[in-house]
Amino acid sequence: TIQGVPQDRADVLQSLGEASESADRIAANLATELVSVGRVILIVGAPEGDATARPFVSAVPAEAVISWREDLIGDRKRLTGLVVQGEEAAEVDGQTRQVPVWYEYALVDGAFHLRKWIEQTGQDGKARRVMVSDVSPTKAGGRPWNEIPALIVNACSGIATDCEDSPSADLVELN
Repeated sequence: TIQGVPQDRADVLQSLGEASESADRIAANLATELVSVGRVILIVGAPEGDATARPFVSAVPAEAVISWREDLIGDRKRLTGLVVQGEEAAEVDGQTRQVPVWYEYALVDGAFHLRKWIEQTGQDGKARRVMVSDVSPTKAGGRPWNEIPALIVNACSGIATDCEDSPSADLVELN
């Protein structure tokens, strides 16, 4: 249980996730992922097109991460690129189907950009990834975010981008 949250903000913990999951449910899923896989990515997001909507936290499984990059900015390493694959419903040949999408989280000239890519088939019959949106969210006052709102959490070292074996990998080796 998360403690120390001001009473007037306690309701936020009951619907912190993208699908209104509670903070306790997100923490339980995070712990399961950390023990079994060894890492999970926490991303802060907001509903598209609604500037007044409350942000949410998503726990992205390690298997959905295509790549990430970090660079030294100032005196600390920071996440400067992250690509996550997901799915969303789309109309294909008159039917609603789940299609792959790729979300690229990037720092471009010091400003955070969220780009969405889909796969389209060209006239030559070859599939290509095409960027369908490039959004640069802003803070209050219109200033751009100067970092990607995501953390890579490892089971042993905490917040870090280094890959580690999961704690359960040792148990598998013993058996």
